[in-house]
Amino acid sequence: MRYTPVGECIYCGEKDVKLTDEHVIAYALGGDRILQKASCETCQMLTSEVERAALHDMLIQVRAQLGLPSRNKSLPDKIPLVVHYGDERKTFELQKAEHPTMAIFLLCPLPGALGGDAHERGLTFNGTQLYQVGGPPLKEVLDKLGTNKVSYSQTFKGNEFEKMLAKIALAFAVAERGIEGLRDSPLRKTIRGDVDDAGKWIGSGQRHPDSIPHLHQLMLTTSGDWVVASVRLFANLRAPEYLVVVRPGHERDRPTFPQGSWSAEPVTRPDSSPAARGGSVRTLGDARSRWATFDAPRPPRR
Repeated sequence: MRYTPVGECIYCGEKDVKLTDEHVIAYALGGDRILQKASCETCQMLTSEVERAALHDMLIQVRAQLGLPSRNKSLPDKIPLVVHYGDERKTFELQKAEHPTMAIFLLCPLPGALGGDAHERGLTFNGTQLYQVGGPPLKEVLDKLGTNKVSYSQTFKGNEFEKMLAKIALAFAVAERGIEGLRDSPLRKTIRGDVDDAGKWIGSGQRHPDSIPHLHQLMLTTSGDWVVASVRLFANLRAPEYLVVVRPGHERDRPTFPQGSWSAEPVTRPDSSPAARGGSVRTLGDARSRWATFDAPRPPRR
């Protein structure tokens, strides 16, 4: 899906330069919604580097297991699994079909602007959630290998994950609402790295969302001048929701979201298959919400 050309860089405001297209969600995550003429070449290089760090360091095994697209065909055919035998650790290189691949998601408080913890710098993480993406059940693999302990790790490079969430949120808001009213979005400086204030604008939703039959889900909530994006990557796994304040407004109009803390849940596995895309507008009190879904790509023909 291609949105109407923006005609200026959504990250810095440049107009009289060559403008490139922007995927709302990265192509390497199966994103197919494109914001045309939306980024100058300088900002395009910057956001590409942000996505490259998150997609390669954090999500490369998940992308390989799900068969997500790769422009340079660099996804591995085998995935390492670290298992424990007493004090000894051993790494097995398993084919994707044999590997119980997990995705690790960071959890954090609500964005400071929405009533979460006050943040002067950075983003505070207060937990993780582990979800099985594919492969056989973990217990089955451990029984086969003769152990009951396994280690999973995931690399989070600097603050690139938060920048990627901010980039998705801003691009989606511009795609749905247009650039008017969003030129002063605080996410612009966050994405470019001009300021280190991600915790003020980015946080976890404080509820356990349901699984849906789509790979990703985005939702935009507006109330007065407020614009808040909900970003759910791998929504079919019941993965957590991240809330991103694209534009703050007056305190009296601030949309409310459930508060609380995440509790531990068992590792979950996909329980639904991709379905048709959809979208709607719903009224939530005085706030209005629009959502969009992204489906898993079809596997390549052999």
